Amino acid sequence: MRCRLDQLASGRAPGIAICGLNLIAKCCPEMHLHVHINAAVQRSDAGDSVEEGSILKLVGNFFIAGAIELLAEGMTLSDAAGLQREKLLEWLNLMIPGVIFEGYGGRMAKGLQRVDGEGFAVDMAIKDASHIQRLAQETRASVPTIATVLDHLKGAQAKGRGDWDWSAVAATVREASGRNAEP
Repeated sequence: MRCRLDQLASGRAPGIAICGLNLIAKCCPEMHLHVHINAAVQRSDAGDSVEEGSILKLVGNFFIAGAIELLAEGMTLSDAAGLQREKLLEWLNLMIPGVIFEGYGGRMAKGLQRVDGEGFAVDMAIKDASHIQRLAQETRASVPTIATVLDHLKGAQAKGRGDWDWSAVAATVREASGRNAEP
């Protein structure tokens, strides 16, 4: 009997090495999914529906995009108010520990949105954000956060940052606040 992996989601190479790979899998119920990677593997069962797996991936990316937007805005506010981003990041990691805030927050705090092919490129993030927006429109779900994220991603792309990591949203937010794109 064969088992097919329909979706692979949520894992950049550096994150996989540290935290493991997150799989959204559709498998035959009779079989166990065995994946051998030099990292811990976390599996999320999307059931038997490929459509549900795709929706789960998009909604998951919506949460990541929203977290990136919150980080960008919060770090800009912190910077504008004179609080060091590193202090804010330390507090965030204590209060809201996790891969997203730690990874993207750390990148933003250090101004490391230029990643030379590493990370999730702004150009690809625009594609995913557009899919999320389309899903919201089709299902009549109100998700204004994705419109803001998409605007900031397009702003980054317009400034020639299409190959930067999608945390480049921080540069767009900083510029909209009259600050330098990079700290």
